[in-house]
Amino acid sequence: MKKVLITFFIALVLLTGIYYYLGGFNKWEFVTIENPPGVQLLGEEYQGVFNSDELKNIYFKYRNSEGNDKYNPIIVINYILDFDNNTGIVHSFIGIDSENRNAILGSEYREFKPSMLIRVELNAHNVVIPSAERVLERARVYAKENNLELGDYTIEHYGSEWLTIIEFPVEVNNQ
Repeated sequence: MKKVLITFFIALVLLTGIYYYLGGFNKWEFVTIENPPGVQLLGEEYQGVFNSDELKNIYFKYRNSEGNDKYNPIIVINYILDFDNNTGIVHSFIGIDSENRNAILGSEYREFKPSMLIRVELNAHNVVIPSAERVLERARVYAKENNLELGDYTIEHYGSEWLTIIEFPVEVNNQ
């Protein structure tokens, strides 16, 4: 019995250390930004199952596109009101912030310019990053506490495995 407890304790300490190293205990805070610069995207619209091969192919098409280096984040616009939690159906626009709007065959140009947004930076590895549902719920709480109303989409910047920035366009709630 003593060996089992010692083994369990060692495993617990080891897993806690890995979780810590991956950023699982990093704090994440929301901030309100007025008049953000917005994003201009070259990308493609997708509506379908969240974990589909088609969605992954679109993501990697832009991640690996010529002229896109690892420091130019993939930006995903997720229409949160169109997400169906029961079926896993999402509605998104996936692309890169690009000055060369005709660089990728089959791409479409779109501009997103909210007047105000709530931003959160998640500085953790993708393995331990908080779930989308958890981030959205905390954004709703933050918005309510600050008399704001979340818009119907998010702007998500995927720069690396260690940094995800999520922006929630908002409007002032006049209640």
